[in-house]
Amino acid sequence: AYGSSRIITFREGPNVRRYFDGANIIRRSESLKLEALYYQLVTVNPFGFDNDVLDGDEYLYGTYNTISSKTKSNNLDFYYLKYHQDQRGYQQGNGEEDRHSFGLRYFGNLNKQLRFDFEFLYQTGDFGGSDISAWTASSNLEYDITCGEGTMTLGLKTEIISGDDDPNDSELNTFNAIYPRGAYFGRIAQIGPANLIDVHASATYRMKKWTLFADYVAFWRESTQD
Repeated sequence: AYGSSRIITFREGPNVRRYFDGANIIRRSESLKLEALYYQLVTVNPFGFDNDVLDGDEYLYGTYNTISSKTKSNNLDFYYLKYHQDQRGYQQGNGEEDRHSFGLRYFGNLNKQLRFDFEFLYQTGDFGGSDISAWTASSNLEYDITCGEGTMTLGLKTEIISGDDDPNDSELNTFNAIYPRGAYFGRIAQIGPANLIDVHASATYRMKKWTLFADYVAFWRESTQD
C-alpha cells in the first residue's frame, strides 16, 4: 500500500488478492524516504498452482517519495509511476496502454483537532494510438470536538476524477486508478474510481465502550460522454 491507497494497494472485497513479482529499493533518513519500485502483476489462475511468472503483459515501475517535517505534522508525497498493459478496454475501444502518472500529496495535521489530506494526480501517455490526458484531485478534512463524555469527529471528503470528453476523438481522458483499494468510496459503494465527482460527509462519535458512525455520499458523473 502506497500513500493514501488511492492508486496502489492490496485489494479488499474479492476473495483473491492481487499478487506481484517485483523489487523495490528504499532509502530512509530522518525527514526523507526515497523508493524505486518495479512490479509485474501475477495472473491468478483457478484450481492449480499455475500462476504466471514474469510474463510482462502488465507491469508498473517508478518512484514514490515522502518528505516530512521534523514533527511529522506536515508531509509531502511526490511520485512518478509508469503503467503498461497489453490489452485494456475503455468506452473509446480496446488497445495497448502506456500511462505515466505524476502525483503530489500534502497531508498531516494543523493542530490536535484538525487533520488534512490533499492530493493531485495527472496522467499522460498513449492508448491504442490516442493520447492520454486524465487527472484527479481530492481533499479530506477531519475535525475533532470534545462532546460530553466522548469525542465527535466531523469529516468531509471530496474528489473529482476525470472521464472521457468524447469517445470519438483522438484523446482519452478517463482516469486509470491502476491498483486502488476495493472499498474505494466505502464498503457500500459499487462505483469504481473513474469519471466521478463525489462529496462524502461523515460524523463519528466515540465513547469508552461505544462508537456511533453516520455518513452520506453523493456521486455525479464528471463527463456525461463516458
